[in-house]
Amino acid sequence: MTILPGADQSAAPKGPRPPHSRPSLRREHIALTAVAVLLLGGSGYLLVHHRGGSSSPAPTGVPVGAPPATATVALPQLAPRLFLARSLAAARRSTGFDYSVRASVGQIPFTVTGTAGRREGVQLIVLGNESVVAEAFPGVTYVRGTPRALHGFSKFPLVAAEDAGDQWVVLHPRDKPFKPTTDGDTVRSSFAHSQLRGPLQYLTPARHNGVMSVGISGYSGHGAEREQVVIWIAAQGTPLPTEITDSGMTKQGEVTQDTLMQRWGRSLNLHRPANAAPYRSLSDRGSA
Repeated sequence: MTILPGADQSAAPKGPRPPHSRPSLRREHIALTAVAVLLLGGSGYLLVHHRGGSSSPAPTGVPVGAPPATATVALPQLAPRLFLARSLAAARRSTGFDYSVRASVGQIPFTVTGTAGRREGVQLIVLGNESVVAEAFPGVTYVRGTPRALHGFSKFPLVAAEDAGDQWVVLHPRDKPFKPTTDGDTVRSSFAHSQLRGPLQYLTPARHNGVMSVGISGYSGHGAEREQVVIWIAAQGTPLPTEITDSGMTKQGEVTQDTLMQRWGRSLNLHRPANAAPYRSLSDRGSA
């Protein structure tokens, strides 16, 4: 799931709760997190792309790459595409980061928060009264949520989602919900397919997410579903992403998304939930 801080990981999601975890990228660009969005009150379900979550309280400190408040920042001498490539390479080398996403699809708002680590990740998605939290480990993912969120986001068959009830469910790679639930939960998978189409242009340096940053504008997608994207990258120090914004039209309506990334280089120490039910023990999984 997917692009943060969190509370007790053993508690079931009961609406918005503080997360702490990770980010990811939307479709072909860096929008942290492919997010699965279920349309409340409707008959259809919409996939947008990632997710995220986190495990420990965020420490205070100066963000990576933050210059003095009075500093003036010049544009990089590298071409925008080369500077972006350098930033993505630095992101992929990181041990972890926190992310938070505020987005809307067709005027339906939702949030994603999480922490992405090297081999683990946690993410929380909240849409109205529906929510789902996932914790990813090497080769296995644990998920817990409301039935409609499990169905719309993690792609559980509806009866199996209802059968899961208020409990953790453990997914393995052979289970069909494993991939949509796990993609983008770690640093590597978050930035595995990022791509920004051109022509790319620099924007005037400005402070974003507390860090003096340089913007690079471009787009993702094709034709009627093309989206305008701006990636803000720390202008001094290690050139890590600080914020990503995108907007555009899709078949489901207008899409807007604002992703904040911070605490680069953090570590993640998750504990596997106890007494999780195997996915294959749930009723009426069909061919899933």
